[in-house]
Amino acid sequence: MIFFNDHIDRLFSNTRFFNFNNINKNDIYNTAIKTINQNDLNTGLLKIIILPIDDDFINMEYYIFIRPLPKLNSDIVKIKFYSESNYPILRFKPAYKSLFYMGNMLAIKDAHASGAFEPIFYNKNKIITEGAIRNIFFIKDGMVCTPNLELGILDGVTR
Repeated sequence: MIFFNDHIDRLFSNTRFFNFNNINKNDIYNTAIKTINQNDLNTGLLKIIILPIDDDFINMEYYIFIRPLPKLNSDIVKIKFYSESNYPILRFKPAYKSLFYMGNMLAIKDAHASGAFEPIFYNKNKIITEGAIRNIFFIKDGMVCTPNLELGILDGVTR
């Protein structure tokens, strides 16, 4: 599994909101391997969600979902730019991995309806921030550039 430990470490860094005493990284890893094997997966994406069991956020449980990799018909994909003000985006500083991405899902729906592969957001200052579910990189004057984390975006593992 590519970047598994990086993703899990990022999930477990969210101690501001959650207490991870009753689950551990090895259990999640073993469940992920079991999920992959039982579904005979060679490629695909795993989505791991950690949620509180009770109202005091002391005990947690996790869920693992699988989905296929997105199909790309070429090396070039269409993107569509959207203002963050039109899609509710909740950001924390420091940035935490969370389930607060309804605005992202709405933007994906709209982008796909217009034939785009990925919506790219820009903020009120017209600065590109991120894709709805992907980091964005571009080349400017021969340098690979990506938006600054100071914009409140999640420090994606692929960055």
